[in-house]
Amino acid sequence: RTTAGREKSSKMAEARAMDGLLHTIKNVALQTDDYGLHLSVRVSIPRPKVLLYLTKVKLKAFRVWAFNIFFPLGGLLMIIQAAILISVVQYAKPDSWLRSGWIANLAWNVSESLPVWSGIEMGLYTRIGFVTFWVSAVASAVFALMSRILLQVLLGWHSPMYTPAKDVGVLVKLWGGAVKLLRGGFAPEWLLTPAHLYGYSTVMPSLPVPALDTTVAKYLKSIRPLFTDVEFAEKEKMADEFLENEGAGLQRFLRLKWAVSTNYITDWWETYAYLRGRSSIMINSNYYGMDALMVPNTTNREARAATVAWMILEYKHKQDNLELEPAVVRGLWPLCMEQHRRMFNTARIPGREGDTIRHYEAVEQHTHIVVLCKGFYYHLDCYDSKIPSRRSLLPAYELERRLNLILQDAEHSKHSTDANGHIASLTAEDRTRWAEIREECMYEGVNRVSLSTIDTAAFLLVLDDLAPPTVTARASALLTGDGSNRWFDKALSVVAFNDGHVGFNAEHSWADALVVAHMWELTVMSNKADREGGYDADGHCARVGRDVDPDVFWPKKLKWDIPRGGQLQEAVTAALVKNAKSIADVDLQVVQFLDFGKGKVKQMRMSPDSFVQMAMQLAFFRDQNGKFGLTYEAAMTRLFRHGRTETVRSLSEGTAAFVRALDGGESDEAVWALLQTAAAEHAIKNKDAMTGKGIDRHLFGLYVVSAGRGIDSPFLKDALSQSWILSTSQQPQTQTPAYNPATDPEDAKRLSPGGGFGPVCDSGYGVSYMIVEDYFFFHISSKRAVPTTDSLKFSERIFQALRDIGGLSDRMLASTAKSSGKKSSGGATKKQK
Repeated sequence: RTTAGREKSSKMAEARAMDGLLHTIKNVALQTDDYGLHLSVRVSIPRPKVLLYLTKVKLKAFRVWAFNIFFPLGGLLMIIQAAILISVVQYAKPDSWLRSGWIANLAWNVSESLPVWSGIEMGLYTRIGFVTFWVSAVASAVFALMSRILLQVLLGWHSPMYTPAKDVGVLVKLWGGAVKLLRGGFAPEWLLTPAHLYGYSTVMPSLPVPALDTTVAKYLKSIRPLFTDVEFAEKEKMADEFLENEGAGLQRFLRLKWAVSTNYITDWWETYAYLRGRSSIMINSNYYGMDALMVPNTTNREARAATVAWMILEYKHKQDNLELEPAVVRGLWPLCMEQHRRMFNTARIPGREGDTIRHYEAVEQHTHIVVLCKGFYYHLDCYDSKIPSRRSLLPAYELERRLNLILQDAEHSKHSTDANGHIASLTAEDRTRWAEIREECMYEGVNRVSLSTIDTAAFLLVLDDLAPPTVTARASALLTGDGSNRWFDKALSVVAFNDGHVGFNAEHSWADALVVAHMWELTVMSNKADREGGYDADGHCARVGRDVDPDVFWPKKLKWDIPRGGQLQEAVTAALVKNAKSIADVDLQVVQFLDFGKGKVKQMRMSPDSFVQMAMQLAFFRDQNGKFGLTYEAAMTRLFRHGRTETVRSLSEGTAAFVRALDGGESDEAVWALLQTAAAEHAIKNKDAMTGKGIDRHLFGLYVVSAGRGIDSPFLKDALSQSWILSTSQQPQTQTPAYNPATDPEDAKRLSPGGGFGPVCDSGYGVSYMIVEDYFFFHISSKRAVPTTDSLKFSERIFQALRDIGGLSDRMLASTAKSSGKKSSGGATKKQK
């Protein structure tokens, strides 16, 4: 704030202090002055319709609470159980153990001590019925608690994940049957209740803290190909000193953190890996996702945007009402779905030293979206009533009408200054600079109201005037836009292009990409509303439901106060220049490898993900003239409560040996053996990362403890200072049964290339890839200013590496088939003789 503003605030604070001390607790105010003590109480009585809405909200909260207490028991089962128990006790003899045993006496004595019975007159049998009912409820809760504890123990056993399906033994089958039984998989809902979206959170195991010496040994093994013998000996010396000195103490503190938290690393990871970062998030953090490659069923931007917005809001409604099913791995291990809670009505708020994630509950005043069109922002209410208890989502046709109204208004409006149309450029600024601007220039008036409207919106919808001619151009537009038409702080921004294609840009700190991809798959990729029948012959949304007068819920334009020549205008202008330079430096390529896909890799009896990682190591080795780079592959840890990600270090001694052998001209047999060994090692490391046996989150936690305790650790500093030259991430083609392009021809037409992200290291590559049955997609990013990187050239290197390994496989399979044929022929000749 300005100096005058600070002085004014200081004087106002002094005046309040002189008048007395004011302390407010909800609607109770306590004030003291020279005349004594003043107490005031304000009572608010809501309108009946609002009261009905609030009652529904409380009932929903009670239902979730009851579920958490009695899961996995079904409600009807508990009612039947209570009715049977009450009947048996009522008709039992007075001297039976049901009426006179120690359990009966304990229950009766406890009931007499409860204040609820005082002043209530009731007969003996009525009293027995009430006591029996509460005993039944307590017994059900205890039984449910024991079942949840058992389920948590069973879910913590991950050894079956390493066992191929064909080699599963009796013990694993019994374990799997017990898990499915406790999850309600074999019983009707009245007997055992399936978990709701967040139902497994309370029964999921905690992420374990790996053994210290194991982590250090794995770390040293992973970096061996990067250093000479002399350099590696120095790394080993640092590791030994770490284990002998500060390592054990840091490990004890980390175990203490594990004991008192649901996840020992997630909060630190969110804070220090994301929110404390001070660089721009436009390229360095945010990521994007795309719709299908096919031409959409309508090229009308407003119609497609309305349909997509409607589908996402319908998904949000199901999420809010816990109607979505939790994701499950291999039908056994549920995934933690807690990250879904902050998908909507969430924004990243900049701070001078660190940002915060602010999530707003979707109450009455937070049921809107914000539409960005031609630099103007509009508050758009997507529901058809101001009465909360009667609110229902507007049909897509009505949303299209309102988007057309917004477009008309934006086309006939002019910005008071150039900065007004580019205010979003500030969200791509360095975080400290953006925090200073927000605090000093936007803390009051219409600017504050507009910021609050954007922060609290369910999501941001961008009506983009571009119609990118290629997939690469569309990906670049989704990642950065023009630097001023994306609100990068918003958890989710949906972008509609002028040719009908859509995509999204997501802020990374609140959740990982698989969470948004889950929503995208259930809406844009699989929802029937976006297919034939969803649009009329002219490409507009089909008329479904009754019309609503748009004047009643007219979109409201947000206002900005940006004085000419002032600090805010100068900040916007500077941000535009900086963003343009950053965008021009991004080299992004989206490519499709059509020679073969997952189907051929399966014939090699190799993990498709490991196959692609081996190809990328080979391609990088060739691209960097015989050098390897530290490689990051993201793996999820959502098998644990509040789990996020772990790192798979794809580069290993085995991988390096295979790459050198292939480029060194060794025999096919030798290269093939090294490839099989390296791929198998990578597949195990991937499972290790998923099951809490990774390296990097453990090292990161130890480093945070050392920094917090002021302990200097050269080993940890060195380990965490190494740059991820090659940052990779696989995108699953499907996560839900609703979308299955392998079996559904309609889904196959709507195949998406997925999404991508910017390079993590300025001198390296960022690679996102999708493995499909017949081909692969790659999103490759790098910096143009770095002479040693070239995204298009690297994509060609990857393609050649895939062909080389595929050719090697063909030769080995042909050789094996030929050998088998000779053996069969020889065996037949011998038998004939």
